[in-house]
Amino acid sequence: MRDLYIKDLEKVNSKAVDALISAANDWPNQVVKLEDYELEVRKFIGQEVTAKAITLALTNIDYSAHSWQAESLSGLLSAFSFYDGNVSFKDIIEDLKEKIH
Repeated sequence: MRDLYIKDLEKVNSKAVDALISAANDWPNQVVKLEDYELEVRKFIGQEVTAKAITLALTNIDYSAHSWQAESLSGLLSAFSFYDGNVSFKDIIEDLKEKIH
């Protein structure tokens, strides 16, 4: 499947998608594709992006140095609340691709 651009998400009326768009917009580097955002978050937290991993990262983050990342991760964590259990960010992206394309 093709890449999922953040602008494509605007076609979906969903609280989960709204949370994802907001989270991606809060990331300090501009991201155009949701896959790029997932990659940057994964690099920042040092592991697969799941709700548990984000929660752990938020407990260890230096907010004075990484406030935008913290804001973005908090928004991303809220997007996870619309999905079941141990879903990864990659799983969410694949789910959205199926809904949009």
